[in-house]
Amino acid sequence: MKPLADGVKLPLGLVGLGAIGSGLALNLLEHGWPLIVHDRDAARVEALRRSAPRAPRALVPDVAASVADLLASLPRPRRVFVVVPAGDAVDAVLAAMLPQLTSGDVVVDLGNSHPDETARRQAEVAARGAAWLGCGLSGGAAGARQGPCLMAGGSGSAWDAVAAPLLAVAARGPEGVGAALVGDGAAGHLVKTIHNGIEYAWLAALGEVHELLTCSGHGASEQAELLREWADVGGLDGMLIRLTARVLDTTDTEGVPLVDAVLDRLEQKGTGAWTVELALTHGVAVPQIAAAVSGRLLSCRAAGVVDPGGPTADRERTRAALAIEPAELAVTLRAALDGALAEGLQLLAAADRDVDLGLDPAAILRLWRFGSLLASERLEPAASAWDLTAGRDTVGRVPEEWRRVVSAAVSAGQPVPVLAAGLARAEALAGGRREGAALIAALRDAFGRHGVTARRNPDGPPHHADWTGGPDRLVS
Repeated sequence: MKPLADGVKLPLGLVGLGAIGSGLALNLLEHGWPLIVHDRDAARVEALRRSAPRAPRALVPDVAASVADLLASLPRPRRVFVVVPAGDAVDAVLAAMLPQLTSGDVVVDLGNSHPDETARRQAEVAARGAAWLGCGLSGGAAGARQGPCLMAGGSGSAWDAVAAPLLAVAARGPEGVGAALVGDGAAGHLVKTIHNGIEYAWLAALGEVHELLTCSGHGASEQAELLREWADVGGLDGMLIRLTARVLDTTDTEGVPLVDAVLDRLEQKGTGAWTVELALTHGVAVPQIAAAVSGRLLSCRAAGVVDPGGPTADRERTRAALAIEPAELAVTLRAALDGALAEGLQLLAAADRDVDLGLDPAAILRLWRFGSLLASERLEPAASAWDLTAGRDTVGRVPEEWRRVVSAAVSAGQPVPVLAAGLARAEALAGGRREGAALIAALRDAFGRHGVTARRNPDGPPHHADWTGGPDRLVS
């Protein structure tokens, strides 16, 4: 698979014209890439044709009646982007393509597919002599249209075959571009899964800070101004912070904050839960990410898990009990975001050690600065300090403000599961001996003969103690 010669733009195929796919299609067309598109929904195809950019180099897409027709219409070697929901929809597209795929063809899955499913599809396509790239896309619908962050995984030759159009449409800045091959095999979707897990925790931390500010008497517009101030001078600048401020500033036709009209029920598409599964598989603690996933499940009370007509908190009592200053919340939010980022980095490093995908956490952090929903000034210091061999963590001194915020929230009956989980993780890593862990180790030996290790010789052999109440000497 050789890269195209400079200036040559052969037609690309694109399957799936939902919010992400249509935005990416318009982005490609605007950059002068000929497209043949297919979607089962004719209305989506027509909408794309109507909204095709009118820039001088922009093109109008051709339309294929089926996936098979799309492949048959493309020059060889064919390059096809698939932008459909993860799971069965991707397999249906693959099944339609597989009989026609030949040596040199490259298919790029730009959805949020599970890494294991991507690895399976790569093997199926490789048997035909073709290549399948799993490419995570961050930035949402707006990012797909204006410049996403693209995390590809697979062979270098397959990446070379599709790099030109992906680099053309990706987000970019003075220091780089938001598209890269991040590793071998299913690395692209693994990285995107962990990216989304961090995003879950960041969103949840923002939500909890919003609740605390609201309970403390700060209105939505005042909170928006605080967030902008924190972004400008508080070390919290980033895409999600700026977007949160904009959301909080948005009002309905009567001037009421629009966020107040939104039902407090969260949904998920799976990537957060996949991150927790990966963490369990690779033996990494991700308490903030896990708390964020659990929080989305708990929010389903509107579906009948908890009676929505039941008693509500006394808001005035909560305000009086909180007594939290915005400056304390800024420090707490910054620490929680760093903690969630550290969880994701530890998981990236552990997954690479176990599977050997060629991941570089520092390079991935720098990639996320361009177009990713995690784009933030927090990423560059973390990338500069990251040591893959040492598995460096970002936890140092635990801010006293973090302790005060969580303590005040708990005393007031205000749940802050992600802020509390992050604090517990930081305290555990920054503290000394954990007496609770020692007791659990002893109990495991008492009921299961798993053995305990002597404090004075942590690298020594395990010892099976006699836990019947009599004296026992823990030997080295």
